[in-house]
Amino acid sequence: HDLLKQIGLGINLSRTYPKGHPALLPIVKRFRILLKEVPIEQDSFSLVVIEDVIMIEQERFDSKILPIVKTLVDRLTRLGVKSITFNIDLSEEDIREFFTAMAAT
Repeated sequence: HDLLKQIGLGINLSRTYPKGHPALLPIVKRFRILLKEVPIEQDSFSLVVIEDVIMIEQERFDSKILPIVKTLVDRLTRLGVKSITFNIDLSEEDIREFFTAMAAT
């Protein structure tokens, strides 16, 4: 749930500030920490959009319960993204680029 919040914050800040702005750095650092804390056995995990729900591994996040999920589902749907696979060892630069790409509309 905190991971989804950081994705939402990162996208919003990337839409608000120019590329490379330092306001994004704390979000990037926090997101990187959270990636390493995801309880999985593999080196990666997927975030999947199914209608108005986001699934991360076996965990379900419903947009009717969590407003950030609705925001993310709407943005991902607008971009035509059905799933995203994250490597838990993503670099800060890759995370910044991800936020920038997701903010582009």
